[in-house]
Amino acid sequence: MQAAPAVAVEVKPDRVSHLALCGLAGVSLTVAVVWAMQRGDKLGWGVLVLVVIGLLVALPGLLRMAIRRLRWDGQVWHLSTQDRLAEPAAVGQVAVALDLGDWMLLRFEPASRSTAAAQRWLPVSRETIGPSWHALRCAVHARRSAAVPAAPAGPAF
Repeated sequence: MQAAPAVAVEVKPDRVSHLALCGLAGVSLTVAVVWAMQRGDKLGWGVLVLVVIGLLVALPGLLRMAIRRLRWDGQVWHLSTQDRLAEPAAVGQVAVALDLGDWMLLRFEPASRSTAAAQRWLPVSRETIGPSWHALRCAVHARRSAAVPAAPAGPAF
């Protein structure tokens, strides 16, 4: 099997992803409110306050998603953020977490475990990737070449 050809795409913020994240935040807040009301004690309301604070802290990140550049060179993936073009791209591997045909959720796992290169979740869609969509799908689904273990030295029966 041949390796997928090199591909480079810009991962732009996606309306569907934003709606899904906002819906998930709304559901989590609703569940926390219902749970706190049913529990009726200070612990329930304390958890509710923590959920609201967590959503407020996460909100700016949800509203301002940076454009990222994802590149496959035939061996490894490179991920860089448009805001930080001066920094070198993180090198790692990409795994498909969810594939819905015209929309995928990718997980970028950096090769180094430094704090600067953390695991990233990348929602991508045909709408935001454009003409490179097919090449990206081929690259993320291509089988990675792995070292083939040596055959045992003894006779095979």
